[in-house]
Amino acid sequence: MDASLELLYYHAFRPNYPNEGYKEVFEKLANYCDGLPLALEVLGKILYKRDVDFWDATLEDLKKKPELKIGSVLQISFDSLSSENKELFKHIACFFVGKDREFTEIILNTRTGITHLVEKCLLSVKRDNKLAMHSLIQDMGRDFVHQESPEIIWKRSRIWRHEDSFKVLGKKRGTDYILGLALDMRMLENKTLLQSFELKKESFRKMDNLKLQLNYMQLNDQCFQNFPEELRWLCMHGFPSKSIYLNQPMENLVALDMSYSNIESFDIRSNIQPPAHRQKLVESSSKGRCLLGSLKILDLSFCEQLYSLGGFSELPTLERLIVRKCISLIEVCESVEQCVKLVHIDMSYCYKLKRFPISLGKLEHAQTLLLDGCDSLVSTFMTSLPRSLKTLSLINMNLLKESFPVEFNCLNKLEALYLDGNPIVSMPDCVRTLPRLQLLSMNNCLGLVSIEHPPCSLRELSIKCSNMPRKLMAWSKFNLWRC
Repeated sequence: MDASLELLYYHAFRPNYPNEGYKEVFEKLANYCDGLPLALEVLGKILYKRDVDFWDATLEDLKKKPELKIGSVLQISFDSLSSENKELFKHIACFFVGKDREFTEIILNTRTGITHLVEKCLLSVKRDNKLAMHSLIQDMGRDFVHQESPEIIWKRSRIWRHEDSFKVLGKKRGTDYILGLALDMRMLENKTLLQSFELKKESFRKMDNLKLQLNYMQLNDQCFQNFPEELRWLCMHGFPSKSIYLNQPMENLVALDMSYSNIESFDIRSNIQPPAHRQKLVESSSKGRCLLGSLKILDLSFCEQLYSLGGFSELPTLERLIVRKCISLIEVCESVEQCVKLVHIDMSYCYKLKRFPISLGKLEHAQTLLLDGCDSLVSTFMTSLPRSLKTLSLINMNLLKESFPVEFNCLNKLEALYLDGNPIVSMPDCVRTLPRLQLLSMNNCLGLVSIEHPPCSLRELSIKCSNMPRKLMAWSKFNLWRC
């Protein structure tokens, strides 16, 4: 009981201890939770800064459902949410656990909602910015959706079970109730369905404001004309065709994820089919309507056949460009400078990318650039970096100390620099010219023997290495303490 009380105290008073008036009700609540850490944490946050009368009332409410225990505690936390955040909670429980926080906020069009869920102990954010949810809490969220229509699948707001999604699409039972649907054909027990399923436009009848995952389906290259106009998120892992054909604008799409696909070239403008539709494209463009005019996230990671990336004029609102481990990529069109809102760029482990897009240096809002493993870029990228960068990752790029420029004055906003796995023997001189650098990582730089005069702004230095000299290890510990 002592440990349970301590945990409840911690979450309810942070870090002060309660006065005498709380002691009795504290013990009763801790006993009710049977020492379960999740229940104690949730309950503590519900009661934070509340008076003892509120505590007593909460205990009485819990006693009315003695058989539910932790479920009752979670229900109280859920009931305290606004109607908008209740819907957000159900969306995350069904589709977004394990997803990046910023990615989720863009798709669900929310800024403060995730913070509120964290405060209510219904959600947590890991150090890598991924969303996490206790399995009991996730089950509760999904059960809320199931209870919307226990018997009729297509009258539920979200469909996350792959078998259920297959039935809804196959029987063309889409309705305006459905806000999200996930189908991964690999998850179905009957593998013959992979070949027999054909996506029809009628499958999405009345599905507005949809978030859609259709992974590893045998779709044809004209499938985009079948999707609903209000579609916001489209995830199509394993897309089988070599090209994408888009015959009309998808004006509401904010995120397109085509990771692990077979596409060879991504350029929306050049992939119009058939030729008769080219005039339609010209007419559309003349009216100022871009084909993907609202797209903020484009993820083409692990597309091993992709060799060319362009058509950025059709992506004026793009914020996150992710082409991680596209091992055949050799060209990124200079028109990328037209994506003036780009914030995050990940081109890690695109081994064949030999020419860095010089126009990236013109971007004024880019904050994160990841070039890990792109050792073929060594001689071309240093002079073309966006001045607005806050995070730059150059891991495993085979960089020598001589590979760096004399100074990095153009990166006066840089806060984090990752140089892990490079054959450098000492900290590059230009690093000292970074006035705002707070984190410098040089892990597994096997030849590293000295670090002299790091920037005064540095707050964290990481130089973990199995063969690190003792003198350097002692120096690093001292400077970590000093910073």
